[in-house]
Amino acid sequence: MAYDNTLMVISKQIYTWLCSKILIAVIMVFTTSSGYSQLIIDNTMTPQELVENILVGTGVSVFNVTYTGDPNVAICSFSNGNTTNLGIDEGIILSSGIAGDAANNAGMNASTINGTAGDPDLDLLPGVLGTNDASTLEFDFIPQSDTLTFRYVFGSEEYPEFVNQFNDVFAFFISGPNPAGGNYVNENIALVPGTTLPVTINNVNNGTANNGPCVNCAYYIDNTGGTTIVYDGFTVVLEAVAIVTPCSTYHMKLTIADDLDSSFDSGVFLEANSFSAEGLNISSTFSSSSISYGSLIEGCNDATIYFELVDTLVYDYPIYF
Repeated sequence: MAYDNTLMVISKQIYTWLCSKILIAVIMVFTTSSGYSQLIIDNTMTPQELVENILVGTGVSVFNVTYTGDPNVAICSFSNGNTTNLGIDEGIILSSGIAGDAANNAGMNASTINGTAGDPDLDLLPGVLGTNDASTLEFDFIPQSDTLTFRYVFGSEEYPEFVNQFNDVFAFFISGPNPAGGNYVNENIALVPGTTLPVTINNVNNGTANNGPCVNCAYYIDNTGGTTIVYDGFTVVLEAVAIVTPCSTYHMKLTIADDLDSSFDSGVFLEANSFSAEGLNISSTFSSSSISYGSLIEGCNDATIYFELVDTLVYDYPIYF
């Protein structure tokens, strides 16, 4: 098996060299496509700012943000996605290479070795042989309602040539109380819809030449020849969902890595403001207020507090305040 893997790595290195030579010959063709818009990349924000100011939406409070990987190149924010075929307008990119490369056309070969370690939790997923160049964003959060959701797109330069050879992978691991009993312990919620399969190269594709056999290809977009996103293939916009206990503390780990080798990058796009657990809208009015002491002084003010559910529910919804 080790001999076969070595042959695949050597073959891939030769392929990368040939692509770089071909790219020199055709680069003028692609650079004339100035009529198409690209993603706007911003790598000036810290991981904490990316989570608090971009990723998080309503009904969730976050804290203890940490990042493992190369913060200078492997994580950034993006905007202007509505001018591309990505399906997401703005958000965060986590990449196993240079995150900003995502803004190039598919004629570019996105392949950077960051030299960072893999992720041990990704290594445990089925079909993964051993990861490299991991980019991992983690934080604790408290949801306001019983359902956490957020939207994402996974893309890779491994598509389509290296399907069933280099299974680049990512996951969204949640830990914390499970309303069904016990606890989530690194439970991956980035799954192929209707299955328990993680979203990976081998689990979402249309074969090595984009002509089959189909593997969940209803969720796959062939982007070879694309003019706005660098990855030769990516998923449609997918949604991660977790059933949670309101007002409890959870841990979220968002991570992506190359599998088997470190070349040919992959990236996951996280939609802005989509990490949410919408529950109650809370507002208040006061009979009087104090500039010196804040909005409400105990024993001195009458107040009315309004609790409004975002959606009509068919079950009781306890409110803790």
